[in-house]
Amino acid sequence: MLIMSNIVRGIHRLDDELLFYREYEVSIADNKVMRNIISCEIKNLEDHSFYYNNKINIDLTFDVVLIYEYEDSGTGKKSYDIIVEKARKTHQFNMNVYDASILDVSDLKLINQLKKVKYNIDTSSYQDKFSLLISGLLDSYIVQEDVVTINNPPINYKDKSTTICEGSDSNRVFIKDQKQGNWENEDVAESLIQAEMNLCNVMNKVTYLYNTNNDLKDKLKMREKQIEYSEKRINTLKKSNQDLEISINNFNIEIEELKQKVRSQDEVIRKLEEDLSLKEMRLKEVIGENLKLKEDIQNMQEQTMQDNTINRIIKKVKFGV
Repeated sequence: MLIMSNIVRGIHRLDDELLFYREYEVSIADNKVMRNIISCEIKNLEDHSFYYNNKINIDLTFDVVLIYEYEDSGTGKKSYDIIVEKARKTHQFNMNVYDASILDVSDLKLINQLKKVKYNIDTSSYQDKFSLLISGLLDSYIVQEDVVTINNPPINYKDKSTTICEGSDSNRVFIKDQKQGNWENEDVAESLIQAEMNLCNVMNKVTYLYNTNNDLKDKLKMREKQIEYSEKRINTLKKSNQDLEISINNFNIEIEELKQKVRSQDEVIRKLEEDLSLKEMRLKEVIGENLKLKEDIQNMQEQTMQDNTINRIIKKVKFGV
């Protein structure tokens, strides 16, 4: 079986290469405040690299897709949005940095692979900016196509681009070789961005439902608190009513006791009035007796005076005094 295979003629590696750097203000227009960057990913990588004579020109273009969480400073509601940044990375080298002694470059092609992509998100000291730094390892290969004979049983090979993608992960993105040019499907970039935007819309709907659910929970908690307060108020009123009934009963008992005391006092007063009436009657009798006695005494005094006068007259007549 005959297949095409790439034979590596030279390699140049760039470690921890800066791919993208940007600062984002926390305060966004329309009362939006960026709270957090949820995800960041390189999308739609395209390799426009080429070589001419002994010069290697690496030219990479890609999209940086950010999904971030923001808050409405007026309402406090949280939502999500997307930012798509167009980025480009270029380098120029002499072919000798590839550690290859190549005389004929007519059958060579350039393949660039981006690996170990790192995303570093940080905030400024004043907490007013987010900074995004993307770096990675870039391997640049000079390869030559050759024909290889394989006697093994046939294998169902997948499309090369698909195989490359399956071998990647979130930190590794492979770039198509120069001869392929742009992506086979020119709508991939737009579709990926549209998918990210749809994801944002779904996240916004989920956030809206989450916020609505939280509002309902808050209202339910408020209603439960109101019911709890009402129940406590009702229990308090019941307790107050019971206390009032007890107080009224005690008051009625005291009233009855006071009435009994009043009745007893009325009886005492009646007896005192009877005694007083008897004493007044006795007093009148005593006063009458006293007046009569005074009259008797006065009559006796007058009689005594008359008797004395008569006696003096008798003495004068008798003794001639």
